[in-house]
Amino acid sequence: MSARRDFLLAAIQGQGPAARVSTASAARLMAASPWPTTGRNTARKDLGALVARGVLRVVETAGQHSYQLSTKEATTMVARTTPPEHGTMRGWRSHRRLKTPACEPCLTARREDGRAKEAARRASAGQQAWNQGMVGAPKLASTPRTEQCSVEGCGTAHADSVVAPQPGMVLVAVPGSREPVRWYCAGWCAVRGAALAEVRAIGGAA
Repeated sequence: MSARRDFLLAAIQGQGPAARVSTASAARLMAASPWPTTGRNTARKDLGALVARGVLRVVETAGQHSYQLSTKEATTMVARTTPPEHGTMRGWRSHRRLKTPACEPCLTARREDGRAKEAARRASAGQQAWNQGMVGAPKLASTPRTEQCSVEGCGTAHADSVVAPQPGMVLVAVPGSREPVRWYCAGWCAVRGAALAEVRAIGGAA
């Protein structure tokens, strides 16, 4: 009996996910089965059993009863009959879900996905090592500074003084910069002057 009902279900599925069958049409579907003498009464019982199993549902139109694949069964059938997107992870998962051997494009997609995840994992581990176990952008230590140096001559243009205004001062020059070549105190003043010259070399305004 179970085999007969399974055959009937397969025959209904063969009509398409939206097809409707009556007891008469179900009996006709069984004509090509190992139970060719199945009549309408037997078909009605088998259809009712398939409804109870949850794979069919009853549809009533103008007082007439017919049977159709349940929403879940129809969705599963569409998923089984829809070709997977080969060469993608969705295609790989379709093979897994349908328990079919994965094709070479899907195997390649799976390997590439694995390599990408491994590279991301290593990059994350490297970032954490660089940040001493912390994630995210590293926090830079703030450096105390003064906006204007009190040392006389710091920031003097080289055009105004070809020699250092004070002992130990350094000359800061960035090729192509709109910032003039200047003398600065060694240390923070020279760093700030070099940064300013580099910004103005790329057209930035300061």
